[in-house]
Amino acid sequence: GQGVDVQSIMRVRDEFLDQRIVGQANLESYWDTRSKYYMMLEQIYNEPADVSIRTNMDKFWESWQELSIHPENQASRQAVVTRGETLSDSIKQRWEALSGVGNLINSDIKATMQQVNSLAKQISECNIEIVRSKGMGDNPNDLLDRRDLLVDKLSKLINISTDNRDSDEFMIHVDGKILVQGGVSREFTLAPKEDDSGYSKIVWADTLDDTYFSGGQLGALIELRDVDVRNEIQSLNTMTMNFSDLVNDVHRNAVGANKVSGLDFF
Repeated sequence: GQGVDVQSIMRVRDEFLDQRIVGQANLESYWDTRSKYYMMLEQIYNEPADVSIRTNMDKFWESWQELSIHPENQASRQAVVTRGETLSDSIKQRWEALSGVGNLINSDIKATMQQVNSLAKQISECNIEIVRSKGMGDNPNDLLDRRDLLVDKLSKLINISTDNRDSDEFMIHVDGKILVQGGVSREFTLAPKEDDSGYSKIVWADTLDDTYFSGGQLGALIELRDVDVRNEIQSLNTMTMNFSDLVNDVHRNAVGANKVSGLDFF
């Protein structure tokens, strides 16, 4: 008849299920990020037919065909020049659009890295408070819930694994390396890439060792910038160089109306 006496509140969690969620969250975020940017790439290639590279290239060849029939016609000659300029402009616009996506991804990489550093630091601080609370004989359920929430957010950004072998030293690993150990967290920073891209790579701030992210938002962004977009730009560059070389080879061996030869068209 005296009611209920609450002595303590125990926190019930399925540790195995938590680890599975953390392990799989990065995959969903990885594909969501790739899908978002692939839609942007599709919009670049999904240009109106009358201004596409393919259409302008067809018009360029048509102007040459017309010139071959009427080589003395000044209008036909000017049409070749004009359509060559239009083709060059359309290729340049495609290159600028692809480079713009790459720059946007690069900005997202920097912002996401800062988020990772912030979350790792918050988790380590939370670990310190949890240990202090337990040392005072309390059940830090709110702190444990907060840490779980921070870990869930972090798992969407990068591929991590957790280790709670020692209740006083909660650990987070990235690619087999420690990111958080108890009250200590490591950070990532940027270093110049050894290529001509002008972008930076992510390294460990304390050792400057290279990092590798196989999943999560950050892993998807790095792969998009350094593989997908880079390949598209390289393909466009290769096509443009081969095309201009072929046209120049023919034009160089011809003789113009001013009796001059050996000149490049592009």
